Amino acid sequence: MDISYIWLDLGYTLLYQNREEAYERYAAAKGKKVGRKQIERAYHLADKLFMREYPHVLGRSRNSYLPWYIAIVNHYLGFEFDLYAQCAWLEEAREDQAGFWQPFEGVHQTLEELREAGYGIGLISNWDGTARDLLQKHGLMQYMNHVVISSEVGCEKPDKEIFFRALALADVQP
Repeated sequence: MDISYIWLDLGYTLLYQNREEAYERYAAAKGKKVGRKQIERAYHLADKLFMREYPHVLGRSRNSYLPWYIAIVNHYLGFEFDLYAQCAWLEEAREDQAGFWQPFEGVHQTLEELREAGYGIGLISNWDGTARDLLQKHGLMQYMNHVVISSEVGCEKPDKEIFFRALALADVQP
């Protein structure tokens, strides 16, 4: 089987957040020492829990889920903080951090090599209205032949409908 098209996700495939650094600083300010790897794992587990048990929640407004989500991260790390104070602090740190979402090292080079090798490149992502802006801001839109964003098409992964829409848009077979 010849592969002619490669589909990618946006969050934690092309871009990542530096959320662990902010969490680490907050914990330190509260007298708690925790390693970055432990924080990364706690966030990863919280992401997986929400995607599996609470589909669609992470695509909503951050105000609708953030304390709940951070409570799960805290639980995995064994911490109890005032959630509202912690979330306010983390949101302020997020707003202060220029370019909270950043491309992984090597993303541009990899996408360029895929394009030069003749592959079609597409994006399928569960994301809100900021996805295209992030792709533009980080110079990634230039590599995309097609972009399918859940908030734009009205369905999200893992629903097979979003994949069928992407395949139809690119006129490729699975």
